[in-house]
Amino acid sequence: MDFEPPHRGDIVHTHNRSARRGQGILRLNRSLSSTLVGALCIVVVFATHSSGQVASPPGYLRPLLTDLMYGDADVFETAYERVRERSERSLYSDRDLHFVVLALTQRARLSDELRASIITLLGQTGSPESVPFLIEWVRTDSYEIRLAALQALGWIGDPEAVTAIRRLDIAKADEHTVFMRDYALKAITVKERLRGLPRARNPRPDAWYEIVSETLLEEPNWLVRADIARLLEDWNDRRVWNLVLDMHSIWSGSEPNDSHVRRVLVKRYRYDSRGFLSALRTRDSAAKVFGLDAIADFASPDDLPDFIEIAETDSDPFVREHAARVLGNLLNR
Repeated sequence: MDFEPPHRGDIVHTHNRSARRGQGILRLNRSLSSTLVGALCIVVVFATHSSGQVASPPGYLRPLLTDLMYGDADVFETAYERVRERSERSLYSDRDLHFVVLALTQRARLSDELRASIITLLGQTGSPESVPFLIEWVRTDSYEIRLAALQALGWIGDPEAVTAIRRLDIAKADEHTVFMRDYALKAITVKERLRGLPRARNPRPDAWYEIVSETLLEEPNWLVRADIARLLEDWNDRRVWNLVLDMHSIWSGSEPNDSHVRRVLVKRYRYDSRGFLSALRTRDSAAKVFGLDAIADFASPDDLPDFIEIAETDSDPFVREHAARVLGNLLNR
């Protein structure tokens, strides 16, 4: 049988397939090399923080740690948001959080541009392991870094930081530094008092309620109030509704205060709408308007009869108008 040479088109296609296959293998090799180098760097970095023992993070965590430590701006931002969201929901184990904190502090030391945002995230993790690093940054000459570190220490609430915070020279400090120092010290004090109570998630002890209530209704520093108000988001107690609405009534008119009260209302409404509506009916018109506006975009169809009732029967036309807006949002979804 005579041999027929392949057509030119077949040669070109074969060559292209081989080239593409080679490029794919090259990309795969580069990807594997990058992953291996990242994993090796992670082991080396964490080994330096482990008292002579090699501390290797679990495999499922290494991609995140690699992105935090070595990713470019876009990659880091994605990893940053992932850590923030998981920290907010308390999804990290202590062991995983240990490695996340070390990765963040390592990146903060190497990146001037990202340092302030990383310090903020360290505070949001709530990890006491961050405190020594944050104390170091409180002493810096950088205004932005110092403020971020003070706020982060307040979020964590570890009394280990009190001495360093008190040593700050505020004689010539600007008002923002004085405010943030005041916040950090007060937040640490309140959280230390709460830690001293018997541990119970729900129901909370009455002493817990008294400390939180005292802070939210009497503390003049709005950031302290906002910080402690976050503790109410998952507290299953009907008293919380009146406490949150009282907080709004006392401190209304301050945009930072209103925005944080609104956040608590929205989060709690999603799993206790009946408690919200019950408390709202007992409030004055200003509180009703604020509450209706806060949950307007999140109103549940199950509560439609209640909003209709408010829109038709409330004595204040302004309240009826805002209830009608909630109904409009519901019907237009």
